[in-house]
Amino acid sequence: MKNTKIQIFTLLAFCVTLLSVTSANAQFENAAKFVPENANCLVMVQAENILNSAIGRREKWATDRSAAFRSGASFFPPTTKRILMGSQIDYEFLDSVYHVGVFEKKGSEINLVEVSKRVNGNISTISGKEALELPNNSYLIKVDNTTLVTMTPSNRQMTSRWLAKTSNGRMRVSPYLAEAVKFADQNAQVIVAFDLEGVLEPSEVEKRLVESGAVLEVAAPAITKTLSTLRGVTLGVTVNDKISGAIKIDFSSDPSNVTPVAKSILIAALKKNGLMIDDIASWNVSSSGNQIRLSGPMTSEGFRQIGSLVHQPLEDDMHGASGGVTSNAEPTKQNMATRTKQYLGDIDHILEIQRKKKEEQLDTYAKWFDRYARQIDGISILGVDPIAIDFGTYVGNAFRDISGDLNTSNLSKNESVASQGFSGPGGGRWNYGYGYGYGYGTINGRNYTRDSRRAAGAIGTEKGMNQKSATLRQIDAKESEVKKALTEKYQINF
Repeated sequence: MKNTKIQIFTLLAFCVTLLSVTSANAQFENAAKFVPENANCLVMVQAENILNSAIGRREKWATDRSAAFRSGASFFPPTTKRILMGSQIDYEFLDSVYHVGVFEKKGSEINLVEVSKRVNGNISTISGKEALELPNNSYLIKVDNTTLVTMTPSNRQMTSRWLAKTSNGRMRVSPYLAEAVKFADQNAQVIVAFDLEGVLEPSEVEKRLVESGAVLEVAAPAITKTLSTLRGVTLGVTVNDKISGAIKIDFSSDPSNVTPVAKSILIAALKKNGLMIDDIASWNVSSSGNQIRLSGPMTSEGFRQIGSLVHQPLEDDMHGASGGVTSNAEPTKQNMATRTKQYLGDIDHILEIQRKKKEEQLDTYAKWFDRYARQIDGISILGVDPIAIDFGTYVGNAFRDISGDLNTSNLSKNESVASQGFSGPGGGRWNYGYGYGYGYGTINGRNYTRDSRRAAGAIGTEKGMNQKSATLRQIDAKESEVKKALTEKYQINF
């Protein structure tokens, strides 16, 4: 029997966590031509509409970067008009094999040379297009004066072949994802769709349902039969005078027997996989036809959690949003103090979210540590004091350690496998490599990825439960030292 069985709870948890990651517009059909045919996840974000929403205007998201950061609306640069992203997801381990992105810029023409100066990258040519290799293992490619596309990982051959296939101008995504593109034209500013046809294995689904406690054993066979007809999940977030979310779960049969336990299954899944979003607990559940729907209000924290999952290679600095400090000018002491205080304020906001969580429940939010580390990496450091930058790096690394120890960082999982000495026949250790982003290792030429990663996961979770609270306390102590040093240096209160 294959070892690629999907855990229904892991799958649904991942779907819910990405709840507010996409957008809607008729022009997405043209952008979707850049998505490879084997993609199973599609993300669309109507960035300009979000910034111009009632709440966006009221809180000045387009002009006040700190306000946007605190609201969770900072997962795209303010000069971005629309975003479309496609991925191939390994749903068992929630790994991304690749990401492609299409970013439509508003305003002036894209200057890739200026971008390269800001990120210290080199421009080359791929398939006749200007391409910039970014430090985060992505290619940034200019396809016209207002459109950038990205490919992660930055594998040149794969990127070249990908660009060549887009030349015919046809959308090649699966039928379910094609439906989502049309659906995005009429609905929320943020839409995410997951094509799940052929993913679930009934015997594994039934086992996980019972183990979770969300479904009684006597009811599990019937519910499993319905879940086995799952077609896909489409998620949406609407941003008007407030933020609200919705999940549309599509089946090829009547799912009414699943409706009463749908939310219980999702919450159990989120907690088990360290992906808990507290907003979901208050959402309403309904069903109609072959569809189950969950919907309700979303807090700024929930919006931030969703936004942290957008694979965003375009930092604010890449569009020149540098808080008044240009890449060619030496910041004044006053400007540096202001930018440094803003930078630390953004990091402290993320830390405050973790401080509010009960220590004994931190494992239910474990995966967010890794995602928040990425958000910290994306905060602009132009004009920021090196002392503060070092602290940001320290926090990001600490969050990744927590995430890895709790078996949520895939890289840490595999390193845990090696450190624990998991071996195949003959005692061979892992020969680990990412290749095309698959992240699969071999032992004596054989693929032991899934079994070994499962074993490493159990060890990682136990280790993480013992270390996460101590690490957070160490961060707090370090932050106090940093703020004291900066206060003495600039003579203002940090």
